[in-house]
Amino acid sequence: MNKTRTTFASLLAPVEPADFVRETFRNKPIHIQGTPARARQVCSWEEFDSLLDMTALWTGSTLRLVLDRETIPPEDYCSRTLGRDDLMVLRPDFTRVQEWMARGATVVADLVETLTPGIRAAASALEMGLGAEVTCNAYCSQAGRQAFPSHFDSMEVFALQVAGTKGWRGQEGRFEHPLEPPGQTYARLGQ
Repeated sequence: MNKTRTTFASLLAPVEPADFVRETFRNKPIHIQGTPARARQVCSWEEFDSLLDMTALWTGSTLRLVLDRETIPPEDYCSRTLGRDDLMVLRPDFTRVQEWMARGATVVADLVETLTPGIRAAASALEMGLGAEVTCNAYCSQAGRQAFPSHFDSMEVFALQVAGTKGWRGQEGRFEHPLEPPGQTYARLGQ
């Protein structure tokens, strides 16, 4: 449980929020070294495991698997089952998910911003500090595996690493107007 109140300032510490907004936000990447205790406030390994155990919550589109830069078809780790609205859905079979993870697959859980107290507090702090809606995805990558090729996001990204180690490579350059115009999908752009 998140016992310490998470604020925009506590997420950015030791960087001052006003300095961040004035000098960094929408201008350049920044890395802020955290601590294990601060990371556990957002989400512990046990909480992530509990998220995955919420089997009725997930479908093949909200819980995805990626192995060596290739998205695994939901049919390879899901079973057809009756959903909450009495329609058939692809629901992850967590024995099969674990088998894929053992082979090196990354788990991508979408739209987790309200699912644990710590993630909810961090998302709320970002919303209050930036005056914008926040959505959260959770990723669990395996050691020595790269899930995604080099890419860019068309929105601001705050990556809160809560466990393990990861190498990040930032690139120079940016799109001046990152919103996709009608008919354009940036995912179709080449490397």
